[in-house]
Amino acid sequence: MIKAVMDLLAAVFFAAAGAGWMQLLIAIPLGIVLFGFYFLSKVLMPYVTPEMIGDFSSCGGMILIVNALRMTKLKNPPVLDLVPSLALIFPISWLWLTYMG
Repeated sequence: MIKAVMDLLAAVFFAAAGAGWMQLLIAIPLGIVLFGFYFLSKVLMPYVTPEMIGDFSSCGGMILIVNALRMTKLKNPPVLDLVPSLALIFPISWLWLTYMG
């Protein structure tokens, strides 16, 4: 829930800084997804390993770095194309741990 509140505030600040009013609207589906994960956490946590959480955090960090490159106008990478990796990282991590580790 803390992450949802932080993302909501960040979206408000980005919108106020001129990033556009669409940035504010992104907080709504993001909040729905994060609250959904929060309420499903009791069901999901027995299947999630610490390595999977680490991989998820690393994937999110890489997306933040790519987004920073876009915001600073050093590069113009397609950040939205990287978002599905957040959903795919759990099965990929599980497969890697099961068959390679």
